[in-house]
Order: sequence, then C-alpha cells, then structure tokens
Amino acid sequence: MHPIEIDAILKLARSKLRSGQVPQAEAMYRQVLQQQPNCGEALHFLGLAALQRGKAQEALNLVRRSLELEPGKAEYHNNFATVLGRMGKPIEALGAAQRAIDLRKDFTAAHGNKGVALEQLGRLDEAIGSYRRAVELRPDHAEALGNLGTALSRRAIADCGLLNADLKRHEGTKWGTKGQRDKATKGL
Repeated sequence: MHPIEIDAILKLARSKLRSGQVPQAEAMYRQVLQQQPNCGEALHFLGLAALQRGKAQEALNLVRRSLELEPGKAEYHNNFATVLGRMGKPIEALGAAQRAIDLRKDFTAAHGNKGVALEQLGRLDEAIGSYRRAVELRPDHAEALGNLGTALSRRAIADCGLLNADLKRHEGTKWGTKGQRDKATKGL
C-alpha cells in the first residue's frame, strides 16, 4: 500500500470514528496496521475506538503503544489521560494530562482532563484552576464550561456546609451564654 493511500485511509477512518461508525473505523485502522504494524496514528485511534466500545484495557494498551512510538504527540498523552481516568486511575491520568500540557501549553482539552483528574483526587480548588484555564483558552468549550460550573457548585455546597457548621457552633455559644445548656449542646 502506498503512503498516500494509507494517509487517505487514516483520514477516512478518523472521520468514521468521529461520526460513530466505530466498526468501520476499526477495520480501516487494522488494514493500515497490516501494512505498517508500527503506525502510531492507527494504533492510537484504534485504541480510542476500543474505548468507545467499552474495552478500556485494550484502549490502554493501544494508546500506550502509540505513545511509545510517538512520545511527542500532546494529543496522544491527553487521550491517554482520558483512558486512565475512565479506568479509575486519576494519579496516572493527572500525569498524562500534565505531559500533554508540557508539550502544548494552550491545549484546552488537556487542561480539562487535568481538572477532571484533580477533582477525582479530591483537589477541588486545583481542579477549578485547571477548568478556568481551559475556559480562558476556549471560552466556547462546552465541556470545560460544564466542568467548571459543576466544580464551582460543589465548592459552593462545601462552603455552605462549613457555614452551616459555623452557624450551629455560634448558635450553641449564643444559647450557652443565656444559661440554656441543653440548647447549647444541641447546637454543637
């Protein structure tokens, strides 16, 4: 197969994958891999197809292999973060997202993936910072906006919970100063 043909097949396969025609895209990527077993692009997007089919371990192996072949691709590191995140590995996902950002500082999706990983790790304030950076880079990025809104809501709820606890403590102190110890103890 001629390199021009392979490029055409890869382009068509990406289009099929984006439009949800996963089996057709997979067949095309496999066709390319029969001719070029070390084609990082075919391995990478075959991994994303596997992820869409719910085959996370297969996706992980394929995307990891594509990164071994082409470690300088920010997009590959970012998608690796996505796969790791879906597998419940936020520490590893955070590292992959950060590598993507190190390779391309203005990578909106990588900042978003970093935020997701940070949020999964319980580091909400840092996650909000990553989501904000993603929105700064692309104010129309729906996923980044949604994630930022959700994280800010969680922060507000947490802050309200702390406020309620403070109010209860204060209420208990107030009742205690009036000599009503039972009410004071309830407030604490």
